[in-house]
Amino acid sequence: MLGGLTLAYLSWSFSAEDGHRQATVALTPNFNGDPDDAVDAFLDKAICT
Repeated sequence: MLGGLTLAYLSWSFSAEDGHRQATVALTPNFNGDPDDAVDAFLDKAICT
């Protein structure tokens, strides 16, 4: 932690239409690159299958 700052998180929650599957994704701002592809792949497996 630098200068007394707290980490911020990005988070999203999703649910299948039938309500049988839910997922929450939380990311810290300290990642390299664009996380969109990884989040999309995770949600595909967690919610859409």
